Amino acid sequence: VIGLPRLMGGEEGEQARKARAFAEAFREILPTEIPIYFEDERFTTAMAGQVTQKSRRANRRKGEKDAIAAAHILRTFLDRPAPSRQEYVPAQKEKTDI
Repeated sequence: VIGLPRLMGGEEGEQARKARAFAEAFREILPTEIPIYFEDERFTTAMAGQVTQKSRRANRRKGEKDAIAAAHILRTFLDRPAPSRQEYVPAQKEKTDI
């Protein structure tokens, strides 16, 4: 599961393009029978900040907040019904005859 950072309106920006490029590179080394999925990661950093404030540890390192956000992305993905999950399917590369 790869977090897909969408803009507030739902469209994809530069960070989403980087996530898709990462998925493409990952797909090349991962066995094809293992699927790659995207999960919208909007608001996860803010949610992680709220969690750390509630735990009275607002001074947590960024890495800890990222880990909380990643756990939320995974939980959201796992709670989603399988048919509505967004699987990454690589674009077919054009074959050229030389």
